[in-house]
Amino acid sequence: MLLDRGLLVQEGAAYMLTGEVDALEVPETLHALIAARLDGLSAEERRLLQDAAVVGKTFTKGAVAALADTDAEVDPLLAGLVRKEVLGLQADPRSPEHGQYGFLQDLVRHVAYETLSKRERRTRHLAAAEHLSAAFADEEDEVVEVIASHYLAALEAAPDAEDADKIRARAQVTLVRAGERAESLAAAAEARRYYEQAAALTDEGSAKAAILNRA
Repeated sequence: MLLDRGLLVQEGAAYMLTGEVDALEVPETLHALIAARLDGLSAEERRLLQDAAVVGKTFTKGAVAALADTDAEVDPLLAGLVRKEVLGLQADPRSPEHGQYGFLQDLVRHVAYETLSKRERRTRHLAAAEHLSAAFADEEDEVVEVIASHYLAALEAAPDAEDADKIRARAQVTLVRAGERAESLAAAAEARRYYEQAAALTDEGSAKAAILNRA
């Protein structure tokens, strides 16, 4: 926090204070400490972290750029958050997540997510689902369970929204597809869970029975 506020600078192998810190208030809980750290970031950095928190613990630059509704450049914001050790960048060329960013601490993601209103969460989760559908248009089944999770989160955030029935239907369809994919991979427990989640989203008797039979 002192580094972020410019009150502490590194000089060689040592750190030097640049101002008085007598009035520094140390938050009593870790949650409050992280919230205070986030408050010390710029508005653009906080916004990017909120977008990233919706996408997941790891994310691509394209994903957070798709959720952003501002003209701010994403690259310098990501670089600044990596420098401040809020985010990390996977640089190992052997890793399947090479080039992706991630929260160094999942609790930071949790706190950033909680700063969003339910309306903001819904909007961002729907945008994330649309981005994934477009980005993986030719191989959507690879991420169908993630898309389903975003629809479910959007529905949970605003169950009484005008288009809630439409979102519920999308969530059900993608959950069934996730169940089919898990079933094809012989992941029986996951397939059953996806089918049961899909069945819980409909009150239509024959449709529910058909999905539960698959479960």
